[in-house]
Amino acid sequence: MNKSILLVNTSHHAFDWGSVIPSGYTLVSVTTPAEAVAALNQPEAWCVILATHPLPAPDDLALLNLIKNQSEAIPLLIAAEEGIAEALTWANSNSFFRVIALATLPETWQTILADAVMQYQRNQAERLHQQKIAVLSITDALTGCFTRAYIQEHLGK
Repeated sequence: MNKSILLVNTSHHAFDWGSVIPSGYTLVSVTTPAEAVAALNQPEAWCVILATHPLPAPDDLALLNLIKNQSEAIPLLIAAEEGIAEALTWANSNSFFRVIALATLPETWQTILADAVMQYQRNQAERLHQQKIAVLSITDALTGCFTRAYIQEHLGK
């Protein structure tokens, strides 16, 4: 099971991130959009991605969209109190990120991260079930051979 959390801290918020990461999980922190892109392109999958808001323009929306589209991780958008309205507007328009205030209590952070990790695990389990269903829909359960319908479809009848 993946236990890596990516922190994209391009806003350089001073916060003791290590104090809120669940035990047994690894936190990898990057501070530039280029480092974030490189981290997202690694074959290693992240279970949670923490992204601080606002990200430096003009890369901010491109980086957030990359996080949204390229990773199966659960993305959390972290905003300082003065930027929370803008972060909520962006997150709501994209229907993907959860927005968390930077000033959230450490105990609450731990709960939020534990919930995000559980959601990631559920998503992975669902993906595996969908793959099994796809295989079962084109193969015979007893023999493992392709079904007649699948063969006819792929041979052009």
